Amino acid sequence: MTATADLIVQQADGGAVCFISKGSAALNGVSQSNIGQPGIFTVTETAAVRIKANDTLQEHCVTPGNNGSVAIDAGITAIRIRSSHGTPPARTGHPVSATSPHLSS
Repeated sequence: MTATADLIVQQADGGAVCFISKGSAALNGVSQSNIGQPGIFTVTETAAVRIKANDTLQEHCVTPGNNGSVAIDAGITAIRIRSSHGTPPARTGHPVSATSPHLSS
């Protein structure tokens, strides 16, 4: 998964940290970006993350101060690679009826 955010870091805040975490463990970051100065930045964090059903993924951005720094246009892109539950992905050249007969009508 990849998370990105545009940051406006104020001079008095001095920097920022953004990190990806699971909703079930919000303070345990799995990937992070550090900005050590004020300015306008785009940050990106990327990680391969295994999550359980009903869990979430989050991006957190924090500064050491509280002087008006903001994160804007933040977003997360996650692609399910493999799962032991649900419908298996289609394979090129193999109809679903051949690879998963139980799904055929």
